[in-house]
Amino acid sequence: MALVDRFELVQVLPCLADGSKIRITAELGTDIEEALPYLNSVIKSAVYNSIGKSLTIKKDGMFFTFRGRSINATKLRDVDHANQELHSWIELINRTWERRQMITPSFERRMELTALQIFRALPSTNCKQCGFVHCLAFAVKLLSDSVSVMACRPLFTPEWRAKRLVLLEILDAAGYPVPPEFMKPG
Repeated sequence: MALVDRFELVQVLPCLADGSKIRITAELGTDIEEALPYLNSVIKSAVYNSIGKSLTIKKDGMFFTFRGRSINATKLRDVDHANQELHSWIELINRTWERRQMITPSFERRMELTALQIFRALPSTNCKQCGFVHCLAFAVKLLSDSVSVMACRPLFTPEWRAKRLVLLEILDAAGYPVPPEFMKPG
């Protein structure tokens, strides 16, 4: 039997970070608090807050926060997009809950990546090859999932291999997409 059988959009507002998008609050038909540690195990990019009983996930520049009986989301295109995303998350919640006996719940709070952490792992050449004026601007865009790490061309040269491995490891640990062919040392 599904843990969550229904949801209802109870609030739709303009997104504060991007006025062309929306933010929403959805009320769930069931409390999902017990499922959060299991979801934290399955969703690599999740940040679990055991004190606040919430799970935050960044996906394609959008943010989703799961709490007991609600899901909040930002940077959605429109209501149809919000409904599609919510259906997808509800399916994942239900699948995870059904498989919970096979999953070790994680109460770990993963690292919340910052632009400064990314910046420190970049070549710091300010070469502009990525299309940004300096490496810090690139780091901010990479953090917001607005640009691929592959846009930093110097990082993928032999000279910057050590920094590349460090950056790809921290991006991977935070749930960002990384090119697997560059994860191998050597």
